[in-house]
This record gives sequence, C-alpha cells and structure tokens, in this order.
Amino acid sequence: MRRSRARMLGRYAFFLERFRSRYDLAEAYYRRALARDPEDAQTRRHYAIFLETVRGRYDEADAQYRAALRLAPNDPALLGDYADFLEHAVQDLDGAERYYRRALEADPLHPGNLTNYATFLTEVRGEHGRAEALYQRALEVAPLHRNALFKYALFLTDVKGAYDDAAELYRVALEAYPGNGAIMANLAGVLLLGGQAGEGRRMLSACLRHPALQRPTADAAEVRFYQVVYGDPEERPAALRALRRLLEAGVRSPGFQLGPHVAAARGQGHPWAHWLGSLAAVLTGEAEPAVLDPWEDWAEARPDPVH
Repeated sequence: MRRSRARMLGRYAFFLERFRSRYDLAEAYYRRALARDPEDAQTRRHYAIFLETVRGRYDEADAQYRAALRLAPNDPALLGDYADFLEHAVQDLDGAERYYRRALEADPLHPGNLTNYATFLTEVRGEHGRAEALYQRALEVAPLHRNALFKYALFLTDVKGAYDDAAELYRVALEAYPGNGAIMANLAGVLLLGGQAGEGRRMLSACLRHPALQRPTADAAEVRFYQVVYGDPEERPAALRALRRLLEAGVRSPGFQLGPHVAAARGQGHPWAHWLGSLAAVLTGEAEPAVLDPWEDWAEARPDPVH
C-alpha cells in the first residue's frame, strides 16, 4: 500500500509538470513521493529529468539519476536518459557514450536510444556510417518513431545532401504526425533546397499560416529565413522584418545548417546574396546582430522605426 500510494504521488507530480506546468507543486509532490518510497526508481528518474530540464539544478539531477540507476541498473530508458544528460547538460562526452552503449546492451532494439546514440555519433564523433546504421535500425524497429524519422531526415539533409530521401521521410513523418510545425518547416526547407519549388512554396505557405509557427520559436525563424531566401521579391521585406523581430526577441536556431540555402540563393542571383551568409550566422548564433548594421535593407526592416 505504501509503495502504491508513493507511485500515485509520483504520477501526479509528473502530470503537474508535463501537462499543467505547475512546477513548484510538481516538485513538492515528487519530494512527497520519494519521502514515502525512496526506492522508487521511476519517480527518481522523472524527478531527475525535472531537475535537469525545468530547474537546471544539474548536481541534484545527477544525484537523482545515480540513485535511480542503483535501483534499476539495467533500465534502458533510464540509461538512455542519463546518457543524454551527460551529453547535453554536463558535456561529459565519454561518459555519455558509455551510457548510450550500456542502454543498447540492455535493449538493442530501443528506438529512442538507437536514435539518440546515432545523433551523438554523427554530431560528436563524426562517425556517419555507424550513425546511419543505427538510424536505419531504429526505423526497422519502429517505422513511425517521430524522433527517428526527424533525426534521420536531418542526417540525410545535412550530412549526405540526399534531399529527395529526406523529403520522403518528412512526408512519412507528417502523415503520421499531421500539423507538426517542426516537420512542416523542415520539409519546406528540404523541398526548396532540392529544387522542388512548387511543393516547397506550398509547404512554406502552409507553415506561414500554422498557429505554432506564429510564436517566437526557432522553427518560426527558420520559416521566415526560407521566405527571405525563396520568397517572391514583394514578400521579402515583410519576411525580413518578421525575422528581425524574432531575432530581436532573442530567438536563435543553433545547429541549423543554413549554408546550403545561402549557396542556393547566391547561385540564383538573389539581390541580398551578399548579406544572407551573415544573416544565417546571426540566426544560428554564430554572429552578433551588429554584423548586419551596414545592410540598408536590414535597417529598413526595423519593426518599429524611429521617425
């Protein structure tokens, strides 16, 4: 009965966190659950993720992950979560790889861990052949796994330049997860980059109407950048103004590979070709907005001009 009550408290904490964003109350319930049953590995796992992603209290999160792993040392989801924590929060890359390997030893067919380890191998180690094999295995196990479809499509776009194959994966993902703004944005980009201008422009128009892409997010900035690059001449000033508004709100898209779009614009004689590389660098966080100050069209795109 004690364990059942503690598990119920832990589940309620998880609900408050994920579905109500009532973080203080969620933390109180996580603590109550663990006070009742300190040996509940699942609650410790959820609390560790909460401390990592919501609170940013990494030392405490690490302690909770380790406590959970002492209770459930072969739990593949827990091992994979800890590997992700070591990679992204702590930047302990060797430790992260050890735990990705342990996670796949515990369950060689876990699609989430296969995908995350594949992404680690390509982004951190540069081992693209091993990464692609893991992406493919993940999709053999779970053909509609959203993260596997999305990450493998990114790999095909950014690493292999296989734009048609990437577009096909995004189409599968969009059919499985209709209305997903991130998938729509990336599909628009890869279609435009791959020369499928008609379908790409239609998808870009759908993105510009999508409610989720009206909010100040990295995906919204990506869409506006595509409109600046590929839009009709009369659309570009408004698109640049919208993108500037997002950048001035602090939106950035680190990790986005925009270089091929810049190259395509230059090849097509885009009138802003000289500045698009700098604009892409600002968007991805590799340059400060001040590099755009000499650009006259950028100055005119100020959302609230001073008269």
